[in-house]
Amino acid sequence: MRSSIAAGVGIPAILILANVALAQPAGMPAAPPAPAQSETIIVAPNPPPPPREEVPPPPPVTTTVHVWEMGHWQWNGSDWSWIPGAYVVRPASVSQAAVWRPGYWRRQTDGWEWVEGHWE
Repeated sequence: MRSSIAAGVGIPAILILANVALAQPAGMPAAPPAPAQSETIIVAPNPPPPPREEVPPPPPVTTTVHVWEMGHWQWNGSDWSWIPGAYVVRPASVSQAAVWRPGYWRRQTDGWEWVEGHWE
C-alpha cells in the first residue's frame, strides 16, 4: 500500500502524510529531535488530566536567562500526580539564540509518552 501511495503522490505528499500521522493536538509543540543522552521513557495508558492553572511568580533577578515552564501531570505507574511549574535556566553551554521547548505528552500506539522540555 505504501509503494502505491508513494508512486501516486510523490515525495512532498509523503512528507505531508507523515506529518499528519505524527501531528500533535492543536497548540502542542512539534516533536523534538531524539535526545542525545539516554533517558527513562515514561508511557501512561491514558491521557493526562487537563493542566492546572498556574500563575508564574516573578522571575529571579540574575544575569542568566530564565524561562517559565508550566506545571504538568506525571504518570507514576498507577496514577497521575501534578508537578508544579518552575523556572528553567538556560545553561551557558547553550546558544544565546536557543529557545525553550516545553515538555508535553505525546500520543503513541501503546499509550501516552512524556517528551522532556529542552533548549533548541
